[in-house]
This record gives sequence, structure tokens and C-alpha cells, in this order.
Amino acid sequence: MGFGSVNVEEAAKLLKDKDLAYKYVDVRTEEEFKNGHVPDAYNLPFQFNEGGEMVPNPKFAEEFEKKYKDKSACLLLGCKSGRRSSSAAEEMSGR
Repeated sequence: MGFGSVNVEEAAKLLKDKDLAYKYVDVRTEEEFKNGHVPDAYNLPFQFNEGGEMVPNPKFAEEFEKKYKDKSACLLLGCKSGRRSSSAAEEMSGR
């Protein structure tokens, strides 16, 4: 599984093209997701906000692999700034 980076406009185009069948994985916290998200996005937090401090989700990789068993699936991971989604993609690319 490889990964790259796209900007917001490119991501929107990829998600709009139904022939490509991209799925959007929102790695923000549940609270952030509830405040607004990409239509049809799946929320799988990479980190949790515990008392104002961001801590890793210890079950992220396990839950990700359970949900996305097909390693050839076209996925877009996203967050607010790109840092969490980049870290999540990097973590999952080695599996």
C-alpha cells in the first residue's frame, strides 16, 4: 500500500468521480467530525483529545485493517491540517 499527498481541490475531484470509487477516512476526533465532515466520510480517529492533550488511538491500526481489508482500496485520509492524516497514512503504509 503506497500513499501520496493531494490538496483539497484534488481530493474533491477524486471523491466526485464515482468510477474511481475513492473512500474518505476522516482521522480527526469524533468531536471534530461531529462539527462537520465530507459527505459519506468514515470517522476513525488517529488520536483522541484527552483533557486538551492529543493522545494516540491505540486501536487505530487494528480498526483500520478491520474496516479496510482490501489493500487495493482507494482511500483518502483527511484531517484539519494534514498532519494526522499524513501520520496515519505513513503508519498504515508499512502494513
